[in-house]
Amino acid sequence: MTAAGVLADSASPAEALDQLVHLASSAFGDFAVVIVPRDHQFHVIAAAHRDPAKDVLARMLLGQVPVAPHGGSPAAQAFKTGLPVMVCNLRPSDVMAWFGDDAYSEWAKDMELSAVLAIPLKSRGSVVGVMTLGLTCGKGDTRQLDLDAASPLTSLIAIAVRQAADSFTNDELKAAFQHNARTQANGSTAGIRSGSILIVDPFPVDREGIKSLVGTIGGLSICGEAVGLQDAADLACQPALVVTGLVLEDCAGPQVVARLLDAFPDANLLVISRIDRPLFVHLALAAGAKGYLLKSAPPGEVVEAIRRVSDGEPYVQPRLGAALVQWHASLPGGIEGGRLTQREREVLGLVALGHTNAEIASITGVSLRTVETHRSHLAQKLGVHSRADLVARAQELSS
Repeated sequence: MTAAGVLADSASPAEALDQLVHLASSAFGDFAVVIVPRDHQFHVIAAAHRDPAKDVLARMLLGQVPVAPHGGSPAAQAFKTGLPVMVCNLRPSDVMAWFGDDAYSEWAKDMELSAVLAIPLKSRGSVVGVMTLGLTCGKGDTRQLDLDAASPLTSLIAIAVRQAADSFTNDELKAAFQHNARTQANGSTAGIRSGSILIVDPFPVDREGIKSLVGTIGGLSICGEAVGLQDAADLACQPALVVTGLVLEDCAGPQVVARLLDAFPDANLLVISRIDRPLFVHLALAAGAKGYLLKSAPPGEVVEAIRRVSDGEPYVQPRLGAALVQWHASLPGGIEGGRLTQREREVLGLVALGHTNAEIASITGVSLRTVETHRSHLAQKLGVHSRADLVARAQELSS
């Protein structure tokens, strides 16, 4: 589909932006992000990376960015002047100087950007945002950051940004977009109560804490509570959002996410857990969770995560995002026999947790035969010759 076709056929401005930014990242660099000003702060409303393994990390940028609109970053300069800004030969210190948050700075450092081009997005005669294209160290050259070539796509992205801004301030239009998107994805929205939340957690104190925070958010309400999967399935509840831990009365680990989404396929899912291991964060997101944060997070951050995920936006606590980037970088990339695919990495992580092939098939949504094939490929790439050796190697790499 053409870029113009994407804009015309998308169910919402957010969907159009997501697809257009993915087109930009694949055509004009490794990384693309769209930033808009809101409440005197920059917000990322779309982000993409051409590498599927890093795309989920790019999406972690969504939300408020700790950069002042009038600061020294290329995006801030492009927004202020209305002119494109290119910076080449980036050093980690350059990138980190643009951000006022340590966790976010570490995330940016791990992206290893070598050059960026910030392009102002203009619509109806004013700058409505900025698209930043980036190159990763050791890949391509600055000729990929071709302003003239990117201009037609940039114009369409500006239109989508303007539409998103208009729909953000128009509740009626926003509701229509949401209805259209859900109808296209699921065929029907019958039974789904907008703003309804199901809490699944065996600990009463944690459930009460979440309930009290939800009570501070307008438009959201609790439709049910459960201590485990079966308890949740027995409820006459059709939530728009499921908030869950990863240790329930009858299930534990990333499998919780997969099974709850099987039970509530139309819901968004947010994990609030005490588990901070990057492997668990990765597997929860891979299983379909839209958000992940720790139970130790400040109340304001929990509220922000609930708001965003209930609106269908992804959210990962910044400190977990930084740790996840480092964990991804530590996994084997150039081992004998070839690179690990994204699915092989997921299977490797589940093997490390001791899951059987049948459980891995259920969690990842593939056939048992496919899991067996992945394990065979992993054994070859990791140079192991038995199931026990594969488990030991997986645990070593995932620790």
